[in-house]
Amino acid sequence: MSVSAHGSTISVTRSDNTLHLVPSPLQSSLGATTQRVPLSDITGVRLHPPTALVSGTVHLDGADVDIVFAPGRATQAAQVAEELQQLLDGGSAPLLVDSDVLSTGPKIPGLDFVALDVETANADNGSICQVGLARVVDGRVTETASWLCQPPAHLDVFEEGNIAIHGIRPEDVADAATFAEVWEQARAFIGEDIVVSHYVQFDGTAVQRAAEAAGIDLVPFRTACTVALAKATNVGQVRNGLKPMTEALGIDLAHHHDAEADAIACAEIFIRLARREDFTGSAVDYFHTRGFTLGEVTAEHVTHVQAAASGADIPAQRAALGLAPLAGAAAASQETSAAPRTSTRRRAPQWRKARTPDVIPEPNPTPPEGSPFVGHVVVFSGDFGEHDKGQLWAQVAALGGQVAKNVTKKTTMLVLGTWEGITTKQKRAEELIAKGQEIHLLSADELLGTLAQFPEAAAALAATPALEDSGFTPEDLTPPF
Repeated sequence: MSVSAHGSTISVTRSDNTLHLVPSPLQSSLGATTQRVPLSDITGVRLHPPTALVSGTVHLDGADVDIVFAPGRATQAAQVAEELQQLLDGGSAPLLVDSDVLSTGPKIPGLDFVALDVETANADNGSICQVGLARVVDGRVTETASWLCQPPAHLDVFEEGNIAIHGIRPEDVADAATFAEVWEQARAFIGEDIVVSHYVQFDGTAVQRAAEAAGIDLVPFRTACTVALAKATNVGQVRNGLKPMTEALGIDLAHHHDAEADAIACAEIFIRLARREDFTGSAVDYFHTRGFTLGEVTAEHVTHVQAAASGADIPAQRAALGLAPLAGAAAASQETSAAPRTSTRRRAPQWRKARTPDVIPEPNPTPPEGSPFVGHVVVFSGDFGEHDKGQLWAQVAALGGQVAKNVTKKTTMLVLGTWEGITTKQKRAEELIAKGQEIHLLSADELLGTLAQFPEAAAALAATPALEDSGFTPEDLTPPF
């Protein structure tokens, strides 16, 4: 693994106990070369943390080397200093050393895939600023990779809400490769494997949108989703998000929202769920056995993973992929595995994921101090995954926001969930913005990060039941406006 500093990437190899400082492409073009520092030369580590305005350093005593961190990267500098000191003390350093993050446990021959996670600069899914990958071979994480990157042109504005989540700032990617350059490396890493993400609808849509914005040819890849597996599995998780699932399965996730760390966590979730069932076989076989069809990301569209609506869906996909039918118990279990999340009613269209509650909650007349929603008319658009839209409405209302169903001249905030393409609500908002109306676009992550800061939001979440997951209504037959 590696960590990005200002103008360089830091990693440590166990084979020769050496710290590597690899310059960025820009620094290399200016004559900078890779520094290799034997750990045995380092006698101590001193942290001089960066502030919001001034750069900081991690100084390596003995070697007399300064690792520079840009303003606002105090957390990353502290993590590097801590892990380097742990290495000197004989401990592990999962951020810096590949072999310190590789998974253990029984092998699952044939369970091969690549886990993917991306971080974004703003509410537009295509504004990718970090890509993280974890390769799984025979049910074990064997290799990881991570890149900071410059988001595609016109999608490269960094919003404070996103920065608060992942800590990546514009100056951190100033010397980084472009998304187009990074994705070429990432796609070569993926190869012919299927791609697994935790809520792949977001990551897959993000990659497709970024590729389109960057003007590059997107080589298609098949996808699977650990959120889909989580929704059909009870391991004692309180929710189906990445953090609750890692906690329920005993997976270490010390650096949530670092793309590489999240990719590793996603990989481990998939692996451990397969181990719980004593599964043997390929990743595709496991996903099919659990009752889900694979998705696909191409240059033209994103096909989402689906719980099989009938006993014919998975055999049809396997035939199209040139795979043999599932045998015996596996074939039987695929028909029932995802059953807790399906219904005897006819299958709902994709719009159903974006359906809205019937009753709009009234805004709290005495909202907490510092709430950013006071005085705003807030509209939601798209799919928010595991997060129930009615509960999100209630939390915004508890913080003084006026929730509305449609984008109008009164709208001042639009929260964007994932969707294949741009929703009509977002199009309408962009039209009004072009005419001079002030509408702030928030990503789902930005919203969730804000809600997490207020206990009033947590209380509203606990008090609001989720929408019933029953059939669909006429309202569901139209897109999210």
